[in-house]
Amino acid sequence: MDLIIESEGKGRRGTEGVLVLCRPALRKHINIIKVDTGNQWFALRLFDTVVVSGYFPPSNDLGAFKNCWEYSCEFSEANPDLPVIIVGDTNIRHLELNDTVCNARGNIFFDSLLNESVFCYRKPDSGRFTTFSCRGEGAPDQVYITEDHKHVIQRLDILNVLELGSDHRMLRLKLLIEAEIPPEDVEFCRFNVKLLSDQSKRTAYRESLMLNRTDILLSLNRILISSRSDM
Repeated sequence: MDLIIESEGKGRRGTEGVLVLCRPALRKHINIIKVDTGNQWFALRLFDTVVVSGYFPPSNDLGAFKNCWEYSCEFSEANPDLPVIIVGDTNIRHLELNDTVCNARGNIFFDSLLNESVFCYRKPDSGRFTTFSCRGEGAPDQVYITEDHKHVIQRLDILNVLELGSDHRMLRLKLLIEAEIPPEDVEFCRFNVKLLSDQSKRTAYRESLMLNRTDILLSLNRILISSRSDM
């Protein structure tokens, strides 16, 4: 767990927030570049891709989301070569967003934000609704990406089969990220390859490659020590 941001919910709502989970191998490649002062959204950079995510409850006005949207637009204009993805529970509902109804927030969003920005809505490749409750079906969880980088999202699926104890479903994005990840825990050392001219040392070296990393280093060390003592 790398980041938790939370705030007090209004009315009967408890604590609301967003958390980031990542694989240990990717942790050092993720940089948190922005956290909202109201703890409702954040932005992170993974290699050459920026992801902005947040939770915008229906109890709040559109102000927090507008701040998130404006930050994303300004960041994209300053860094046009970087793909920027916005994902989260916006509680924006509109027929153009694969939903069944429109709400006031959705109308404001379309009239004053989306159509005048560099972002476009990414329609899911599978699934339609992200919420299922007694109030009906809806799609308030959405994904947006900068228009020039639409190819970065290779696939977007709504995982309706997962039961998480919530009325929301998970979104799974498959991204195309161009990056070279170095092997983990690689160490380099220099030694005299002429030492392997001896048949016994070549055999020992070849056998050591069949062992794990610790044994390889120990075997190489023994070879080098033996070679120095023979000189």
